Amino acid sequence: MSMLETLDVSGKLLAVSPIAVSPPGAAFSSDDKGAPQRLPSVGKNRYLPASTFRHVLRYGTIRVVQEAMKAQGKSLSLDALLMLDKGFFAQRKKDKGTLPGRSNGKMKAKDVLRMEQEVREKNPLLGLFGVWTIPSMLRVRNAFPIPNAQGQTYTVASGLVRKALEEDLVDALTKEDAEDYLQRLDDWSEADKETTGLKHISERPWEEIVAGVECEWGYQIHRFTPFQSGAVLAGLRYFASDPVIGAHKAVGRGELAMELNASVIRQDILNGPQSAEAGTLTLRRGEFRVDGLLAEHLSEFDRLAKAGFPGMDFHCLPALVEGE
Repeated sequence: MSMLETLDVSGKLLAVSPIAVSPPGAAFSSDDKGAPQRLPSVGKNRYLPASTFRHVLRYGTIRVVQEAMKAQGKSLSLDALLMLDKGFFAQRKKDKGTLPGRSNGKMKAKDVLRMEQEVREKNPLLGLFGVWTIPSMLRVRNAFPIPNAQGQTYTVASGLVRKALEEDLVDALTKEDAEDYLQRLDDWSEADKETTGLKHISERPWEEIVAGVECEWGYQIHRFTPFQSGAVLAGLRYFASDPVIGAHKAVGRGELAMELNASVIRQDILNGPQSAEAGTLTLRRGEFRVDGLLAEHLSEFDRLAKAGFPGMDFHCLPALVEGE
């Protein structure tokens, strides 16, 4: 692909069930324990953060890569896995000196550029997802809800998640256990009961996107290759078996569906950007479909995965630079 091509995949994301997320910092705007856990917001507009979806794409892709390598009798090292999934790794304290393939000293600018080029060529997934010192080619957008007919995009859930044992369950206990249970209710403090499941717990309520609300969402890959586009699609295909994100999954939150359209934007320096359709993507529980150029990209990834990723080295990692 040309160095001046960007793949844009964007469209609608549907909240099949209410969706709640609680990223640290952004989700807690008040120390008041009675205040709900907040969705991230811009002004009064609540949204689902790009970091949540970026994790979905990164995690799904790495799981597919792991399984493909396993089929070839290979595996990812811990350092490689941390780099691919988390974007960094920490050198163990007991490791002294220079680790294989990495430098603990200062690097000249030309050496950094050479190192980055080598990593991008041999380990295209790091070039795709990015890592310390190597910018990501993948850009993931926040999902901004589109107001429904009532102008509503989010609501506040009660926070009710646990209550005391039902009477019929207590009745089924032996006499000794039933007496023991009732004695515990009398003996334990209110605080203890709240942490042991002996009484009703009403945790802090939370904000959630209303079921049925559509959101504008998408991702772009700048200077993409068919393999890199296919890797992201493989991650989404993996996600389609259980397309759930965010918090409070155990109480039915977080399921979504997607209807996306793809285009390739080519930069023509003299005439301006040129856009061409590149296919569609449909994702819902138990269903994943792509067509057009996207289908070709996914087929290319699958072909290389079945062949053991020839010419690629997922253990090719950037050097450790002083100060990291």
